Amino acid sequence: MSELFFLESEPHSLAPLLFRLQPAGDAQDRENLASYLKRLARMHRMSPRGLVEEYVSLPEPSKDAVALQRDWLHRNAQDLIGAGDRAGELADWFERNAGVAGLRNCTLVNLSRFASGQKLVTRVSRVCLECFADDTRASRPMFERLQWRLEAVTACDRHRCALVKPLCLNLRECSRLAIPNLPGICTHCGSVGLTCSASSAGGEVSETEIWVAQQCRRLIEALPHLAAADPVRMKRNLRAHWLARDGIVSAAKATGMVQSSISAWLSKPRAKCSLFRLIDIALTQELDLVAMLQGEIVARASPADRSPRTHKRVLLSNPTPRAGQVSLKKRGCATR
Repeated sequence: MSELFFLESEPHSLAPLLFRLQPAGDAQDRENLASYLKRLARMHRMSPRGLVEEYVSLPEPSKDAVALQRDWLHRNAQDLIGAGDRAGELADWFERNAGVAGLRNCTLVNLSRFASGQKLVTRVSRVCLECFADDTRASRPMFERLQWRLEAVTACDRHRCALVKPLCLNLRECSRLAIPNLPGICTHCGSVGLTCSASSAGGEVSETEIWVAQQCRRLIEALPHLAAADPVRMKRNLRAHWLARDGIVSAAKATGMVQSSISAWLSKPRAKCSLFRLIDIALTQELDLVAMLQGEIVARASPADRSPRTHKRVLLSNPTPRAGQVSLKKRGCATR
């Protein structure tokens, strides 16, 4: 009788731990991971910190989970958006448990082989109020763009206005329990679209700022392809391009870099520089930033002002101590 039955372990798929929420925006206007977590926590009727404490479990709970909870509040999710390992681990965790693909593109992890973490992500949020207004008019959820958190971006190229730090001008404060922690919602008075903030706080923008914002928008769009790009190919083609023109010395002067620094960067395969430096190279040499990272030399028209936005580091060999201050030599510290 037992021969009539065949017991087999049928494959079954576990239900996702979290609600299936797709990131907002498109390829150019990508939502950053911090904004995604805010909207996902709202779906679960929880605060962002509560969602992290309740569900997120990283490999070392005693260290990484506590650091994640602390960074969410005190560092404004700076490490969760950047190019570090923590951003990649969190994005992969949410891809598995929410059943959503492509969340790594809501971070800058794919830039980790090209740009260092120095001055990459802003510690404070900066927004474009006109983009929030467009979201409201289009009846779509407001979200914070990944481009806004780049330290090098100071303007919105779509509306040609400066990014502003949300600053509520409304004297009336609502109860924080009644205000949802969502992108575009003022945590002070609860206004939708941050209409309580001063729209002209950032002032006018220059053509160079617009050019940088456009290049960074294309950079955000190309994040999925940069994961397979080779930085060695980029440096090899840049060296050949400079040697065929005026030489590396002239390129170093134009970009505001020391010759020894740019030579070391070109010769060491794993050497990285800041995103500001990469933008300065594309700006001063009139190159396309995305094509340059992918190892191609493509000309791109630059604004009239092509002066680099970074400068050489100045080291004082023997600084004069102030009144009542002991010099470095007397302290026993090495001077450079």
